[in-house]
Amino acid sequence: MHTHTQIQSATRLPKTVAAIMIAATLGLGFALFSASTPAQAHDQLIDVEVETTDSGEAAALRLTFSDNVLEVGTEIHVTDPDGGDATNGLPTFSGRDVTQKFATPLSDGNYTSAWRVVSSDGHPIEGGFTFDIDNGQAGEVRPYTGEAEAKPEQQEQSAAEGAESSDSSGLSLPLAIGAAAIVAVAVAIPLFIRMRKSAASAEGTDPRTHEE
Repeated sequence: MHTHTQIQSATRLPKTVAAIMIAATLGLGFALFSASTPAQAHDQLIDVEVETTDSGEAAALRLTFSDNVLEVGTEIHVTDPDGGDATNGLPTFSGRDVTQKFATPLSDGNYTSAWRVVSSDGHPIEGGFTFDIDNGQAGEVRPYTGEAEAKPEQQEQSAAEGAESSDSSGLSLPLAIGAAAIVAVAVAIPLFIRMRKSAASAEGTDPRTHEE
């Protein structure tokens, strides 16, 4: 009785290694493609404007986003100079705009606002800003973080650091997949060579030497 188990196993192994190499190559290609494709971003606040009445008095805040935000979970708070609530009613939605009416008339002084909405992709986003009221009219709207306002140089540095952090987090997964694919290829190639040699050696052996 002849046994050919060694020869059959040897012929199967190269196919297994080839499958590993193909999978690793596809993984590497996916990583490279993902690294070159920007990660999907949440909606962004692109404009804030204080709406006024016909007489020029501040009447409402209008926030404009890069896409239509969801109408659930929206909060827009406006705090007057005395720490009271300066809003009137709930926010209203119109396309990409979200509007919050003021409890008019507004007294002179500094106002702060904190907002939170749900992006069209389902993730909450938030922010804040401040503005001044002088003789009933609103001044320039400025970013507000709850701390002393930063100098322009500090704001630019903070924005650059935030962009760098976002890019790094977006690339980490594709790079990890690519690294795993490279390791898999590096392991599979020498294994494939050894198995080919073993297969060749097995095929060159006289089957009669394996007789029982």
